[in-house]
Amino acid sequence: MILSDHSFYHPYFMITTSFWKIKYVNLYSQFSHPDEILYSTNGDPVYAKKYSTMHYLSFVPWKKLNISLFESIIWKTSDSLYTRGFDLSYLNPVIFYRPVEFNLGSGDNAMIGLNLRFTAGEGIALYGQFVIDEFKIKEITSGNGWAGNKYAWQAGVKSFDLFGIRNLNIQVEFNTIRPYMYTHFTTVQNYSNAKEPLAHPSGANTKEAVAIAKYNYKRLYFNLKYVWSGFGLDSAGISFGKDIFRSWSDHPNEYGNKTGQGLHTTLSQLDMSVSYLVNPSTDMNLFASVTLRKEHNYKMDNRYAYFSFGFRTSLRNLYYDFY
Repeated sequence: MILSDHSFYHPYFMITTSFWKIKYVNLYSQFSHPDEILYSTNGDPVYAKKYSTMHYLSFVPWKKLNISLFESIIWKTSDSLYTRGFDLSYLNPVIFYRPVEFNLGSGDNAMIGLNLRFTAGEGIALYGQFVIDEFKIKEITSGNGWAGNKYAWQAGVKSFDLFGIRNLNIQVEFNTIRPYMYTHFTTVQNYSNAKEPLAHPSGANTKEAVAIAKYNYKRLYFNLKYVWSGFGLDSAGISFGKDIFRSWSDHPNEYGNKTGQGLHTTLSQLDMSVSYLVNPSTDMNLFASVTLRKEHNYKMDNRYAYFSFGFRTSLRNLYYDFY
């Protein structure tokens, strides 16, 4: 919900500071926005750029509890009138960004979040995230489904060495992302990079349940993963809140919005694999896998089955369990 490894590579500069029970991260990044072309050089398009600065403060008051606070700001580098570049006001490594943004009189995209992890017992960890893009307390409490209530949350549990079986690990997780989350009035300033979301790959307007089981014996690994998600797609050109690359101002209704609105679609995917680790240093392995996938709404009922086997070196994570 905060920041994933899903989007394309990009230049960044990171400072990590650790002392006592605190870890503090400053992350400065440059992203691209291919939907907008600034100009062309010898016929080659130069896409719009945007910068971000992020703070992540992690505190461990005692060994079973980790509390982390997150904030970010994203702004475009230029428009048709002037070139802004990297705003030095956001270089301050400790101040909250929202007051700075307000003082600048800007329309930059600010976001804050909370991350929690608690070790409930031996081999059991509870975790969760809550991220706010924008909302008003009175609109939340009214329950009227205001389009500006943009937030996302996650809750999950991990169990290690389940039932006393060594290396048997189970994870169950649930995610909810409100419509129009990660969007912005100015599309360049949405929470994305190179036409890919910076957070959850599904974008917004989604509910998702995930169950993962992993077991390994020496160098033999077994993996089982099931994902179910329900979300609302845009229909008839109307923005119902899933596509984060549309302007937030495109929302058709100020009130009455709910997660899954629009063309309600469900996705269920089951992944099963077995692999043998050849070289631990590069994660080189022999593998065989099967994927069963179903996508359904009233306009379609697609079912797929994929079988694969091979010899690979897994230096990066690839995700296929989203729409």
